[in-house]
Amino acid sequence: MAAAFDSLKFTQRLEDVGVPHETAVRHAELARDMLLADLITRDDFEKILKAELVATKYEIVRTLVLVQLAALLVMLLGLFFR
Repeated sequence: MAAAFDSLKFTQRLEDVGVPHETAVRHAELARDMLLADLITRDDFEKILKAELVATKYEIVRTLVLVQLAALLVMLLGLFFR
């Protein structure tokens, strides 16, 4: 879903309270730019999410391997120090 900002309505509301047309247009453009500047697309969000999932999977696998190595070390130490 795309974000919407009604520049015309914004401009008209500013003009209704006495703001000159050119100033109202400039304010509408500025407001639109500021509101939409921090929005990301669905594709961008999916890319970020996939990257985070890959990083999380890596951390999980790394942790599991370390736990298995620690368990193996404990077993080996148990065999040598009976």
